[in-house]
Amino acid sequence: MLLSRAGRRLFCVASVVVRIFVVFALVSVLHTARVHAIEARKPVMYHAAVVNGSVTGSAFSISQGIAVTNAHVVGGRDAGDLIYLLLPGQPRVAARILAVSPRIDLAVLSISDGLLPVAPSGEARDGRGQSVYAVGVIAASGAPRRQVTVPGTVSSGMQTVRPFGRGVIARMPGVRRGFSGGPVFDRRGQLVGMVAALRPGRSGNASAREAFILSADDVREEVARLMRRADVWRSADTR
Repeated sequence: MLLSRAGRRLFCVASVVVRIFVVFALVSVLHTARVHAIEARKPVMYHAAVVNGSVTGSAFSISQGIAVTNAHVVGGRDAGDLIYLLLPGQPRVAARILAVSPRIDLAVLSISDGLLPVAPSGEARDGRGQSVYAVGVIAASGAPRRQVTVPGTVSSGMQTVRPFGRGVIARMPGVRRGFSGGPVFDRRGQLVGMVAALRPGRSGNASAREAFILSADDVREEVARLMRRADVWRSADTR
């Protein structure tokens, strides 16, 4: 009888311990899922769709009054020309092209101060195997204004891909036309770079789709170089 009671007590204690463990495990899973969901949504605030005749790509702000996109997104336009940006719940707004880089796939835009928050520029982790998030629009869809955030995983080290520039490759099945020029962030919300090119992947199927991400450091350096040019400042004065 004593052994039976002792056994029941041990069983009860074990059951309580198991239940506590299960509760903590569920809380941990839910918290992780919530954090990931928040991380996946936050980058949208830094994004704008680019209208160059039709919706052709994406842009984001790299400093107050300055946004960037790919040169191929503003193809056919020159410094001084106007394009338009789309933000959720707002009418389209004009942005003036300040410069188009002859070295990498980059165009610099003049925008109104405060139109877009500046993308976080802390030290980003862009090493192989790192999780990243790209923000863009699906230009060919029936709702080209709708911003989309898609996850990916960096699959290469830093390299130069001509004519786009220096950056990394990420496996990113959800990326589509309309993401070009859009920002890419790491899990901490730091800017990794800009989507510059898409490719179907070595196996040729959608699940292997890849994006070339132009390095954020190279984007900043090229913007600074272009902004030192006197003709850029003259263009900026006319916005």
